[in-house]
Amino acid sequence: MPKIKLTTFVLVDYKPSGSYTVDLGLGQATPEKTVEIKTVADCIAALQAFAEELKPTGKPWMVSANFDKRSGRKPAGFDAASAAHKLRDFVNEELAKG
Repeated sequence: MPKIKLTTFVLVDYKPSGSYTVDLGLGQATPEKTVEIKTVADCIAALQAFAEELKPTGKPWMVSANFDKRSGRKPAGFDAASAAHKLRDFVNEELAKG
């Protein structure tokens, strides 16, 4: 079954206009999760659920969904959803220092 990897990055700066900056955190452990999916709707639901799990950490995060190419074929519409920024979410963005 196809899988996505939900990856987090520390959100350094966030502006409501859509501008943001993340710390790539190379070498640092950040929360991540791998989820089996069938549709783009599954991807979006998994992303939103993971974002909810991260809220209690009290840290600002950017969460993104990336397709695991080794797991099978991408669901129809995955690339379009990614290009439309539907496979990215922000958590506790009000805490990002800008």
